[in-house]
Amino acid sequence: MEAIIRAEGVSKHYRVGILAKRVDALFDVSLHAMEGQIYGLVGHNGAGKSTLITIMLGLVQPTAGRVTILGRDPANPKSREGIGYLPEFPRIPPRLTCKEYLEFHHSLLGLGKNAPPLDVEGLLEQAGIAAARDTLVRDLSKGMTQRLSIAAALVGNPKVLILDEPQSGLDPMGRKEIRDLILRRRKEGATVFLCTHILPDIEAMADRVGLLSKGRMVLEGTPAELLASQQGDAMVTLALQTLSPAAAEAVKNHGGKINTGPSFHEVEIPSRSLEPFLALLKQENQVPLEIQRGEQSLETLLLKAMQS
Repeated sequence: MEAIIRAEGVSKHYRVGILAKRVDALFDVSLHAMEGQIYGLVGHNGAGKSTLITIMLGLVQPTAGRVTILGRDPANPKSREGIGYLPEFPRIPPRLTCKEYLEFHHSLLGLGKNAPPLDVEGLLEQAGIAAARDTLVRDLSKGMTQRLSIAAALVGNPKVLILDEPQSGLDPMGRKEIRDLILRRRKEGATVFLCTHILPDIEAMADRVGLLSKGRMVLEGTPAELLASQQGDAMVTLALQTLSPAAAEAVKNHGGKINTGPSFHEVEIPSRSLEPFLALLKQENQVPLEIQRGEQSLETLLLKAMQS
């Protein structure tokens, strides 16, 4: 099955300033998303996320590599058919009403006479601002403006949604409503490319995840694949009757922790260090009173990777 969104070895560098200094924005980035999947892209500010999105939309050409959306090269204007896009910082004419803006946006898409008629009320209802149909954009709050921009991204019932920080400016209830909207679109068969800083939402929604850092794809895969690849970083807790100086030193060397209680010692070590530590305990003729294996969440994994 052909991927709906595919990037292969994408690199991008710019020349800036009088001396034409080279700035590298992306290095050999690859990813893919299939039909009906949500792809979550995360990374620090300046990691290259926006550069990648502009390449996917055909607004910027890559220095190397290639991107296809719905099987088309973004350099071809027809590739934008079937794509709904929400920029991180939407710019909307302030003197239009919500209804007029959606009509204006619809007219720009060039969908043709055979396209379904624009359902303004339905789009505003999906975005949670049906009551603001005739409100001027300049009178909207930041959260309502964001919802209107999301409604605009849904015009034409696109097969692909590229959403850059869709929950920016929304309160907790608004975040949940937009999250539910994204999940509904996936259920209906749309492919969603989601760029966000809200890691719990990535963990809750994404079928595939990519972590960009300084223009490089540090982690990429399904949540299950990423968790399996980093399984050694999960912590294991052992309860020990006694703790010898050698065992205490081993815990320290493995980056673990020791909590001494009234009747036993509680030791935490990374799971990758469990086998050699148990071997040391065996040499000392000691058997742990209890072993508890912790599970690392995707959010924790991504945070650790971003911090490193």
